[in-house]
Amino acid sequence: MDDDVFAANGHHAGPTRHSIEEQHEPTENGTDEITVTISSILSNDPARSVEALKRIQKVLEVGPEEGPSSTAYQELAEHTEGLVETITLQMAHVFEHPEDITLPENFRLAKHLIQTLNAFCDHVFLAESLTVDILTSLLEELTLRLLQTDNSPDNKVKDLSRFINMIILRLFATGRRMSIFRYAVPPWLHHIFRSWEALVLSSHCSSE
Repeated sequence: MDDDVFAANGHHAGPTRHSIEEQHEPTENGTDEITVTISSILSNDPARSVEALKRIQKVLEVGPEEGPSSTAYQELAEHTEGLVETITLQMAHVFEHPEDITLPENFRLAKHLIQTLNAFCDHVFLAESLTVDILTSLLEELTLRLLQTDNSPDNKVKDLSRFINMIILRLFATGRRMSIFRYAVPPWLHHIFRSWEALVLSSHCSSE
């Protein structure tokens, strides 16, 4: 999708697939494994992208307390911004054509993108290391995909909206702990998040 069109539609303009691939381009002597894995997430082959996401999920399986003692976790912590930029961009690509998201390989990729973000949210230390720009771009992308999946006539795709909604609320809770976040996020996003939180609280109260 053209980045200018994306920006014109109210989506935060971010790095392109090409720019991120250049950023993670291996050197002659090879780079650390985590960098290559992040770069592989942007593969045009959904299966290769899924395998890269599964490797990230494996690293995130370690608990937040044990993370600092894991070499792989430490390497990931040094590349959180690149990871989230890459996931944001790949999510934009996989959801670009709504009619294609139901294809098995694309739906599997969408699920693993969401699962990786959900696992990432378990690690507050990593989430709070994100810059406001990167966090805002991710929230905007997720908001678009929440609306898209929630309006899908396909029940399987529609079901993804529940998980996307949960990730948005978790990320927004993280963002609130970043003092500068409230001044950087567009007011329309704040309004949407407040509405979602009210709905969540309401549903919890009614179920008790």
